[in-house]
Amino acid sequence: MKTIALDAGHSRFTLAEGTYAGREVQLHRVFSVDIPTGSVADGIIADITAVRSAMAPVVKANKLVGRPAVITVNSNSMIMRRVEVPNARDKDLPALVDMEMRQFLPTGRPFVVDYVTLGESTSAHGGKMLAVKAAAMPAELCEGYFRLCGELGIRPQQLDVQQQVLGRLFAPPVRINTREIGNKAIIAVELAHFQTMLTVVINGEVDLSRTMPVGIANLERMVADRMQITPEEARTQLRKTMDLHRDNTDAVDAARRFFGQIIAELRKVQQYIRAKNITEQTQVYLYGVGAGLNGLDAYMTENLELDTETILQHNRIHMPPDDRVSPLAQYLNAAGALLKA
Repeated sequence: MKTIALDAGHSRFTLAEGTYAGREVQLHRVFSVDIPTGSVADGIIADITAVRSAMAPVVKANKLVGRPAVITVNSNSMIMRRVEVPNARDKDLPALVDMEMRQFLPTGRPFVVDYVTLGESTSAHGGKMLAVKAAAMPAELCEGYFRLCGELGIRPQQLDVQQQVLGRLFAPPVRINTREIGNKAIIAVELAHFQTMLTVVINGEVDLSRTMPVGIANLERMVADRMQITPEEARTQLRKTMDLHRDNTDAVDAARRFFGQIIAELRKVQQYIRAKNITEQTQVYLYGVGAGLNGLDAYMTENLELDTETILQHNRIHMPPDDRVSPLAQYLNAAGALLKA
């Protein structure tokens, strides 16, 4: 059955329609919907009427009403931890994980806890334990997206965390572009509109996640100010005429200063990875609305001294037959959410 994945961003929602079979996803169609400013705050729907009004025409026009849907979302209010609980019966695990996570949660605010099992372990006293990766999400966040799906006429099946999606996307064995990914550390960099996410994935498990409060909207403003043009015109310049690696203009210099902030933060992440004594070469992958800018991969590879590529292909995700669809990097979260659908 065709399933919809809804990736909820701060300024844009992405819908990917696909079929999951044999551990692979066949994408059929992809849609992007711009969301009114302020209607989503830190991943939580603040104005459901505005979001519904923006999305309803797309859902109706493309006959998505009635389809099952998985949702992927990110919020700084989420709390993720790797915890160990007694290796109990499946029906008892939710209560055990919930109880273990309560020590990390603030009081006075309801949370919903979800988890994935990682494997068995042994406690210091010799007891059988189960390692899990748990995510606690504010109840208002969950309720908002389930209500939105109800008002749009689609059937919510699961609410997922974007970091968990990345873990599945980079879990070996997997091939990204032309590279086979083994047990090396991966740094996934999402260049979103209003923020930049740096996520370290090691052997299919998210090990570190950092959020920078700068995004492609900041880059467009910096270039616009330097060129004395509008941010919309700067967006066109960035995507069609500039090469961040080869060109030497005032506008490109402004863009390089923007990415210099991200490179500086990535160097700190490199130090964190080195401290874990991982010997294989770290690989950096770019995705999001800012990925694919001319010369960006080469510029970051040269200045970071780590191989850097924009994600264009994934061996478990098959692209739609329509060649007008944007590159995979533009909707990676939505496509990855379908891997569990």
